[in-house]
Amino acid sequence: MDPYRNTRIALPYTQWKRQAEKALPLVLVLPMKWISPWMTLFFVLLLLAYYAFVSPRLLPDTIKPQEHQLGYPLGKISYAGMLAVLLVLFRGKPFIVAGSWALMALADPAATLAGSAIRSPSIPWNREKTVLGTAAFFAVGLLGSLAMIMWINYPPDPFPLWLGFRLSLGAALIGAAVETLPLPVDDNISVPTASTIFLALYIHPFLLQANHEIW
Repeated sequence: MDPYRNTRIALPYTQWKRQAEKALPLVLVLPMKWISPWMTLFFVLLLLAYYAFVSPRLLPDTIKPQEHQLGYPLGKISYAGMLAVLLVLFRGKPFIVAGSWALMALADPAATLAGSAIRSPSIPWNREKTVLGTAAFFAVGLLGSLAMIMWINYPPDPFPLWLGFRLSLGAALIGAAVETLPLPVDDNISVPTASTIFLALYIHPFLLQANHEIW
């Protein structure tokens, strides 16, 4: 994921293209309520192949300089690969996949664009991240995750809005916090891993009632 810049600049067109290329696949969430998880996985594997083989040739200007040195777009491959893993592990709970997917596809691009375009204070423990970028991640992540979770579960098995909001709020908070950490792991792996663990634990039968009592 791109570092947040602490200066006000006119974002290049290639930056918008890169973020759009990451956000647009979220449309695959829409048919998830009707098709099998394996069919969604098939489309995600096609996305992985596109990122690995087509995107570097079709949109070479969206590849980061360090990825040119590697010879492949690591960030994009990590993004699609993580989606494939989530679909396999949580094929029976598609709302978990949808909620984490929204953070990857919407919240992270929003953070990158906002943090790069408008000056704001840097995060103390990670000078490459800014307060505005993190706030944008949280706000867009909350709304996007809530929309995807409620879409997947309405109908035939609707969540109450309050439950969807709590799930999205926790996932967005945790995702935004993890995104600021200077970890050696790609954000496309660390953020969805953290948010998915939260979502899975929150709705676990042994923990759900306790979570409701706590908040």
